[in-house]
Amino acid sequence: MGIILEFIPSLLVALAFDFFLYATGSIVLRAVSFGFYKSKIYSYREFKALKSNKGFLKQYLVGIVFYIVIIITIVWFN
Repeated sequence: MGIILEFIPSLLVALAFDFFLYATGSIVLRAVSFGFYKSKIYSYREFKALKSNKGFLKQYLVGIVFYIVIIITIVWFN
């Protein structure tokens, strides 16, 4: 039972991290497309409920790429 209790916080952090990347990717896609990309930005509660049913792969990957570009830019200029 103790092992299961150790994994619960890490699962919550992983879900919050997924939501953060999804939201960033969705905002970046909407900004880059000048508003033509009409994806609804779900709240955390809606995202948690829809995560298994709906694919958020595009927004998730754009969020990852966005933060990778920021990290590479910071490393490049330092």
